Amino acid sequence: MFNHGKGIIKQKEVGLDVDSLFKGLTTSLEEDSDVIFVDDISQLEVLDAAINAAEKGKLVIGCLSTKDVKTTLEYTLNASEVSELPIRKLKMANVLRAVVSHKKVSVDNLDDLSLHEVLINTGIVKKLILEDKLVHLKKAMDMHSEMGMMSFDHCLTLMVEDNVIDPNKAKHLADKESLIIQKTDSEVS
Repeated sequence: MFNHGKGIIKQKEVGLDVDSLFKGLTTSLEEDSDVIFVDDISQLEVLDAAINAAEKGKLVIGCLSTKDVKTTLEYTLNASEVSELPIRKLKMANVLRAVVSHKKVSVDNLDDLSLHEVLINTGIVKKLILEDKLVHLKKAMDMHSEMGMMSFDHCLTLMVEDNVIDPNKAKHLADKESLIIQKTDSEVS
């Protein structure tokens, strides 16, 4: 991706520079990196190291293959032992800044459409994490779109408004068909 020695970005490649993602993360901390990108935080030791790095003030950008922001948070919280869950919730509530989820959907003959979901760790999100009420995350995202949050359904609604996707196709893809119907019906009125 980047040539060594050509800038301020220093990468560590598993198999070439380090033996594992975990070793790469710990080495990055020893080198006092400001930003750490980890392409797969699905292993518990890597996830823990990423959280520890964030607790030390590092910006950690990690990738995890999940279907939405709620599932991402559930995975990161439930990856630990049950006895460690309260500590994990507290750590995540304190260090998490945002979760962005992305998925591509095929619609007719169009190129794949890119849908995204954005969760910003506001006071209400922190409270939902601590109180184990992740089921309410989508509602929080929809209610606080002015803060930059967006659910997949909100993204679909914006695509309908911009004539990127047909309303009927959007309804088919939506988690809450009624949200898309309300938005499209209010435009007709």
